[in-house]
Amino acid sequence: MGDRPEKGRGTVTIPWRDPEILLKLKRLAGRRLTLAGLDPAPKGTTGWAWALFDGHDVVECGLGESGLQQALLEILNRNPLAVGIDAPLHPPYRGFRAAEREVIRRLGARLLPGGFPGMRELSAKGLSIAWCLWEAGIAPVETHPGTVRRLLGLSLGGHVWDALLSLYTTACAVFGEASVFHASDGLLLFPRDSSGCRRLIHVLEGCAPESLPDKFEG
Repeated sequence: MGDRPEKGRGTVTIPWRDPEILLKLKRLAGRRLTLAGLDPAPKGTTGWAWALFDGHDVVECGLGESGLQQALLEILNRNPLAVGIDAPLHPPYRGFRAAEREVIRRLGARLLPGGFPGMRELSAKGLSIAWCLWEAGIAPVETHPGTVRRLLGLSLGGHVWDALLSLYTTACAVFGEASVFHASDGLLLFPRDSSGCRRLIHVLEGCAPESLPDKFEG
């Protein structure tokens, strides 16, 4: 979608914070397109999931858990329109960003502050992945699957499930079914309900049952 700006003395613009990106994605809804999700841990393996949509229907999909480089290859080989990433897509920070404070105020969400152990490393990794995707013409979307699980009352966990919830959040954004929280320091999205997630999970269970660690409950 664009090149990474040169490092300088000024503040670097983070292009995927622009809500216009979300509007462009929504205009493509209903077409045949691929979306994906990633759950990169600060250390260890990365969960990944992708789905090819024809309108709102999933016609092909896959998911799994691997090292980060392999996970990126699995996703990039599918040429997705957008990828949900379970990490702050923002330079390492302390406290809460304005967008996060709004999510806490309106949804009662429990988010981890930027200075929490491991969050600085996760922010750096998320930002690196986001730039990699952006330079490949793919829109990165910041997701919070832990909060999504609590908001939607879903009983699932692990890197693969978080990648799946990141995919679902991205699909909701594209299909206009997400709540949007925007500030100068972030664009955060959350699904409005869990019915579509239940359908997507059951489809993925049929596509790649060996990749899911546990059956869906919720």
